[in-house]
Amino acid sequence: MATYTLNTDGRPTLGPDLDGGNPSTYAAYQYLPSGLLSDATNWTLNSDLTTYSVGYVLHYDYDPNGATASLKKTYGPATSAFFNTLDVYKYDAWGAQVLDIQALAGSDGTVGTSDDQLGYTATSYDAQGNVTTIISGTKLNSDGLTIPLSAITSYSRHTLATASAPERFMFYSGAGPDGVFFTADDVLTSYSEITRDPRGNVQRVAFFDIPFGSPTGTAPTLSTYLVYTYDAHDNVVQRTAYTGPGVDGVWFTADDDVFVTATFDTTR
Repeated sequence: MATYTLNTDGRPTLGPDLDGGNPSTYAAYQYLPSGLLSDATNWTLNSDLTTYSVGYVLHYDYDPNGATASLKKTYGPATSAFFNTLDVYKYDAWGAQVLDIQALAGSDGTVGTSDDQLGYTATSYDAQGNVTTIISGTKLNSDGLTIPLSAITSYSRHTLATASAPERFMFYSGAGPDGVFFTADDVLTSYSEITRDPRGNVQRVAFFDIPFGSPTGTAPTLSTYLVYTYDAHDNVVQRTAYTGPGVDGVWFTADDDVFVTATFDTTR
C-alpha cells in the first residue's frame, strides 16, 4: 500500500512518485494557498539502493480559473538541454484545452529562449464537448490555434459509439504514400475500441496491433483487452487483462487467456 506524509489538510507532501507508487522513486509536493499543486520533485533510487538522485522537477502555473496555464518539466541536471521542457496551454470559452505549446530547450539548456525546439498539439471537440481530433505539428496557422496541413506530424481521432460501431481511438503516425495527412492512406499505428455501461463507465477496452512496417491499410488484429467491474458507487473494484483467445481460438469467450487480475479496496 502506498504511504504518504500528509499536510494537516490531507494533501501529500512526501511519498511515492506521481505515477502511483513505484518503489524505486520518491517524491515531494508543494501546494499553493488555493490547494493547487505548485511543485513536485521526484527522486530515483540509485544503484546502491540507499541513496536517491533527482529524477525530475515539475512546476505548475494556473490561470484565474484554476486551469493549468503552463507546466515546466526539468529532468536530471538543470543543464540537460534535451530534457528541459515547457508546456503552455490555451483554452476555449468553455474551458476546454485547445492548444498545448511545447518548448524543448535548445543548446543553451534553458526553455523560453530563441533556440527552443517548438511543437504544438491542437485539440478539437464536438458540440457536446467530446474530444474528436488531436493533431501534433511543428508550427501554427495565423489564428494561433490550429496547425497547417503541411506542418502536421501525427494525429489521433476519437469517435463515439453508434448503434453499429463501438467507441474508437485511432492514432496515425504518417501521411502514407501520397504525403498528405487526413487521406485514406494515412498510416494507422494504434487502434482501440471501448465499450461502456449505461452510466458511462468503461466496461471493456480492446487493443489492436498493426505490425510495424506493414503496408498502409493493413487490418489491425486484436492483441489484448481489459475488463472492468464496478461497485454501486461507480468505483473500480476489479480489472482483468486478457492476452489470448484460449483453446477455442475465439476472443471474448469464457476460456480467454487471463494475464493478470487486479482487485481494488474501495472501502478506504
